[in-house]
Amino acid sequence: MPKVGDKEFSYDAAGMVAAKKESEITGMPMKNAMERSMTEYAGGGKTGYGKIGMYKDGGKVNMYKDGGLTSSQKKRLKKHSDHHSAKHMNEMKKDIKSGSTFTKAHNKAMKKAGK
Repeated sequence: MPKVGDKEFSYDAAGMVAAKKESEITGMPMKNAMERSMTEYAGGGKTGYGKIGMYKDGGKVNMYKDGGLTSSQKKRLKKHSDHHSAKHMNEMKKDIKSGSTFTKAHNKAMKKAGK
């Protein structure tokens, strides 16, 4: 339903025109539930997923600001190191610290350093 401030309008053509006119008069933006972001609840409140989502653009993972590894990343890399070379592991650590996912870092390390 198109909304301007707290005023709601119908979805038909007349309602859309009225909402647009009200928006121009009041200077408030017209919100349309059909065009809202999926990171908002139906009432308009933010869900928080935009802030805490795991992946950034391009498959990058949120990481520590200092470029360190999380405890779960360290644990997974330790287990992974049982069957991979030190060169492979160093490549993976470097890529993960720069924001790559575990799988992307592994594939890249396999191409560059082998097993």
